[in-house]
Amino acid sequence: MNCFICNTELKSLNTPLFGATTTIDNQKVCTKCHRNLALKIPNIKYGKSSSEEIKSKYDAYLKKKESDNKPLNDLKQKISKINPSIVHKREIKELLNILTPNEIVEKADSGYLKEGKGSTGNGLLVATNYRLIFIDKPMLGFGIKMEDFPYKNISSVTLDTGFLKSVIKIICSGNTAEINLISGAKEFSEFIRRKTFEVDNQTNKQPNIIVEDNILEKIEKLAVLKEKGILTEEEFISQKAKLLEKL
Repeated sequence: MNCFICNTELKSLNTPLFGATTTIDNQKVCTKCHRNLALKIPNIKYGKSSSEEIKSKYDAYLKKKESDNKPLNDLKQKISKINPSIVHKREIKELLNILTPNEIVEKADSGYLKEGKGSTGNGLLVATNYRLIFIDKPMLGFGIKMEDFPYKNISSVTLDTGFLKSVIKIICSGNTAEINLISGAKEFSEFIRRKTFEVDNQTNKQPNIIVEDNILEKIEKLAVLKEKGILTEEEFISQKAKLLEKL
């Protein structure tokens, strides 16, 4: 006879010795599956249920668990492609609750935050499309320690290299934070510089776009006034030239 859950052959060493573990259709479970069922399906009654009913409940539990864990599994899968060495860090689960809906992880590594709002240890350093995030989940105790550095507020990024580690120094909103990385610090610092540069460019271009749109709208209004005869051709050309000078 085999276990009706995992189909493992039942022998004396893997068959429960105590408790009623035989279903109404005379099927049995192995010791491992019996423990799992006891934890996942409360108040299970083997003698009042068929093997099909119990297995159906267990499959439903597994399906719900897979659905609940999908966001975390997707995040781990993405991080494993970026840096497989950190995919099992405890902080990744906390990161899931920190990221905003449109935030995308683009780079990740483990590091040590030397200075900042709190004393943190070997945690997770993540760079997204919006900001730099450092998370530390203590081995003992509850809660996490987290700091984030929006690219738009970062004014300086420097790198100090050493024999066994390198330090990325970040000045953000007037405060300095030092992040120690054993490897990859040069690439990480260059990535942060590139992101801050991109954000600066976007910020500087936005007002110009607004000004250009306003000027073009005014020129269109002048053209309408000319067509209605309110402005002469000379007046239209003169006013249009003045507006174009502001572009």
